[in-house]
Amino acid sequence: LSTSSFGALPGVFLIGFGLGPVYPLILAIALQYSENTLIFFVAGLGSACLPWLTGIVSSATGSLRTALWVPLAASVLMMILGFRQFAGQDAKGQLAASSE
Repeated sequence: LSTSSFGALPGVFLIGFGLGPVYPLILAIALQYSENTLIFFVAGLGSACLPWLTGIVSSATGSLRTALWVPLAASVLMMILGFRQFAGQDAKGQLAASSE
């Protein structure tokens, strides 16, 4: 870990470079299971509200460290909902295959 902004810059760049392809990849996977435009609505809502909510929590608590639990909680919630969606699709697929 670096304590200077000059030393942290390459790390931040590498993190951004590595995480950049994640959104289009997740969106492509999600659209395989549903062509519903609700995905775009929720993505827009989250990108508009989560930074604002993080700022509200940071101002209320006086700690950015505490406020960063907001995006972490949102990420965990997305993972749980995603796993539920994939599990439901698998169960439907197996059910349909066994009834034939």
